[in-house]
Amino acid sequence: MKQSILMERYPIFEMELPKAETTMQSVDEVITFLRAPAFNRCSRLG
Repeated sequence: MKQSILMERYPIFEMELPKAETTMQSVDEVITFLRAPAFNRCSRLG
């Protein structure tokens, strides 16, 4: 994960995830996953 600063104030985190490392098929699925509560995310990874 990479962190950079926008306008000297706002932190931005960036992570590249190869397609082979996920079962998600679209950007919408990734966003839904990231917005889910943490306990739901952990159960979907296994």
